[in-house]
Amino acid sequence: MITDNSYYQLDTPCLLVDRPKMERNIGSMVKKCHQIGVKLRPHIKTHKIPEIAIKQVALSHHGIAVSKLGEAEVMFSAGIKDILIANQVIGEQKIKRLSNLDKEATVKLCIDSVIGIKQLQQYTSGKPIEVLIEINTGMNRCGVNCEADINILLKAINDCPKVKFIGFMSHSGNIYTATNKERLTSIALEEIEIVNSLAAIYRDKGYDLQSISIGSTPSSLFVDRMSGITEFRPGNYVFYDYIQVCLGVVPIEACALSVLATVISKPTSNRVIIDAGSKSLGLDRGAHSSNITPSYGYIIDNPNLNITRLSEEHGIIEAEGVIPLEIGDKIVIIPNHACAVTNLFDEVYLTNDGEIIDHWKIAARGKVR
Repeated sequence: MITDNSYYQLDTPCLLVDRPKMERNIGSMVKKCHQIGVKLRPHIKTHKIPEIAIKQVALSHHGIAVSKLGEAEVMFSAGIKDILIANQVIGEQKIKRLSNLDKEATVKLCIDSVIGIKQLQQYTSGKPIEVLIEINTGMNRCGVNCEADINILLKAINDCPKVKFIGFMSHSGNIYTATNKERLTSIALEEIEIVNSLAAIYRDKGYDLQSISIGSTPSSLFVDRMSGITEFRPGNYVFYDYIQVCLGVVPIEACALSVLATVISKPTSNRVIIDAGSKSLGLDRGAHSSNITPSYGYIIDNPNLNITRLSEEHGIIEAEGVIPLEIGDKIVIIPNHACAVTNLFDEVYLTNDGEIIDHWKIAARGKVR
């Protein structure tokens, strides 16, 4: 039965979060990390919502990770004071913003270049900025590749008193390209082995490594094998999404984020159009340019139907036979990539058993600087 407070009464497209599922996801990850003694530093790039970040910090008793300085500023304004910017911060404007933030919070960031180190030295004011050297463990994005590169960076840091080396970090995003469980396992364990091996080498050289930080939601399957890792930085786990399901990380029932859409046209019996297109669902069929999902989202209650095409404001559902949807019907879609989809909306509606119980602003959406 659809009640007055049912989310089916909402205008569409809109973003829904099943609060009990989200809270189970958060609690389960805290438990996993606590059991092995790894600190959980949740990455907020998936949800971008201060209310969720505050809950994560309260349960993990640790700080958060962000992708951009703008996200850090939003979370600091919400009262969070321990923040890792898991990205390079380059340029005078950004480093001065970083330095101002670091006066009232503990802000760390990753570096992979001498230029980045010298810019921190030149533009930082106040206490030294804590940095982790980013290690490339297979994604081939940012990060250094060998001891020789690390030694060059450490020498530069030693010459820059405003920069303090505290450890290593990595992100094996290439895990999202895994096409089977064996490959996923191999990538996750290789990341752990690489950073642990480097940590052992540099501890033997006398360096005080306070933080060995790795992270991705798929690698949470191997938390029990993270001995030596000090902190873990998953992000997507707060909601999960269809990509995680297709990777075999979780069942569809764990997904807490969804998009509510309306059927706005049925030109033929085997083609219907919804009001959620690429500006609501995103164009991802897999993370990092991979292509692992069969559709542009998973349609709850009609899992045999596929969203085959997207325009900016239209989603096209096509089938060989008659589609059992009519104009005006509303459907709930698990998005392929939760992190990208959250950034497309201004707010989320929290639900419990189909009822709207709250709504939150996505305060850090669009904070790409």
